[in-house]
Amino acid sequence: MEVCLNKEVEEITDEWKCEECGMTFASREDYDQHLKERHPQLAKQLKIE
Repeated sequence: MEVCLNKEVEEITDEWKCEECGMTFASREDYDQHLKERHPQLAKQLKIE
């Protein structure tokens, strides 16, 4: 397993990033909504209602 530290990512503490498509969101609510709409299988795995 390769570990990559990215300084830019470390500085972003108030954003949520979708691992599936790389989009970032300002809030957890926006991130959850995106998962439900775009990646329903992943949302089910993460138990997002």
